[in-house]
Amino acid sequence: MPLTTEQRVEIILLSGRDGATNRSVAEQFNRNRPHENVSHTSVGRLINNFRETGSVIDKKRSGRPGLSAETRAQALKEIASSPRKSVRRAEGEIGAPRSTMQKVLKAEKFHPYKLQILHKLHEDDRDRRLEMAVWFQVQLEEDPDFVRRNMLFSDEANLYYSQDNPHFMLDSKEHSGPKIMVWCGLWRDHVLGPFFFNQTVTGERYLNMLQNDLISQFDLLGDGRPTWFMQDGAPPRYATIVRDWLHENFEN
Repeated sequence: MPLTTEQRVEIILLSGRDGATNRSVAEQFNRNRPHENVSHTSVGRLINNFRETGSVIDKKRSGRPGLSAETRAQALKEIASSPRKSVRRAEGEIGAPRSTMQKVLKAEKFHPYKLQILHKLHEDDRDRRLEMAVWFQVQLEEDPDFVRRNMLFSDEANLYYSQDNPHFMLDSKEHSGPKIMVWCGLWRDHVLGPFFFNQTVTGERYLNMLQNDLISQFDLLGDGRPTWFMQDGAPPRYATIVRDWLHENFEN
């Protein structure tokens, strides 16, 4: 426990006695206060500080200032109000550097967890999924290598900051609010991407990624293109301009 100003003054007065040493001062001080335990090295630092500054108050330390309680509270409030918000956006809204947000997250033991996005099911979705499963089974019976050669699987993910894994699930097709999203695809033995979206994903931005990033990677790989392009039914991926482009560039 830090010494009070009165206790520091008492130690200085004890050190002024004839024959006093740092160790004897510490022993005398502790004897008068059984619940205190001041070491002789602490006594020495206090005496040296008093000789240099004429004060029992510790000198101001050099280096970067620590986080103020106000800044820490503001950062925690921002995280609690919107845990899916990116660190970049949060630090911009509270006017603090990113390093400050990262220090708070680390000090409060926050960790990023992946959101599990579940698509909201409608009445006919289960029948359609069953039809898809049966069709898939037929394709594999006819060609066991169908998936490896012909199918491209794609998906995306967001991050969620929390002290404990919230097991957060979003039961909706509408992904509201701007997020930083990463898209990745699997085809044959290739990992396609990852490609990052720093703005809300719209049909136009998603199509731009397909036309410029994905096609360029196919060209670099030199293995042609997959026959089937698998993706979910989120609004940007179901936009008319996206579907038209996919029909022109992929067989299915």
